[in-house]
Amino acid sequence: MAQKLYNNTCEETATSLELGANDYVVIVTKANLLDLEALLFTIRKNPRYIGLIGNRRKRTLIYEKLVEEDVSRERHKEVYSPIGLPINAETHAELAVSIVAELIQVRAQTIK
Repeated sequence: MAQKLYNNTCEETATSLELGANDYVVIVTKANLLDLEALLFTIRKNPRYIGLIGNRRKRTLIYEKLVEEDVSRERHKEVYSPIGLPINAETHAELAVSIVAELIQVRAQTIK
């Protein structure tokens, strides 16, 4: 269960977050530029899980921008995108279930 909800700029949120190996981050914004900004701040903090909502085209565009920001292609592999398990979700509720299922899967793999 989420312990905090932030509703401010990515920079304000990122500077206030202390993320580590036990933290999970799901990036869901209304714009690709905001997703990129959030991802840039988050990927440098090394949480256990970073999920980025969007399709493969969006992911490719954002990853190209990450390279321009000197984020290695190896780090791209650490981002789960498109986010969620492939269950052919059609509704927002089903997408939420697929995301939570992926979080559980990552947690379970960590425990082993």
